[in-house]
Amino acid sequence: MSAYVKTVSHDYRTVQEAIDAVPLRNNSRIVIRILPGIYNQPVYVPKTKNLITLTAWLPEETVLTWNNTATRILT
Repeated sequence: MSAYVKTVSHDYRTVQEAIDAVPLRNNSRIVIRILPGIYNQPVYVPKTKNLITLTAWLPEETVLTWNNTATRILT
């Protein structure tokens, strides 16, 4: 099984844009490579988007973060 690779910062501006570009009910592995940086954004992967792998080029320099808590959602 081959993988199609998408790169955040080259092909897409955000991690979410790369995830959104994956077809619904995907049949082949999609690898989303994330370039080093701090990505301060929510990330949502719908259950109908299968076989997605998120990987960082330099894991020690790549952070996905979003300042959200249950109390923030309720207010």
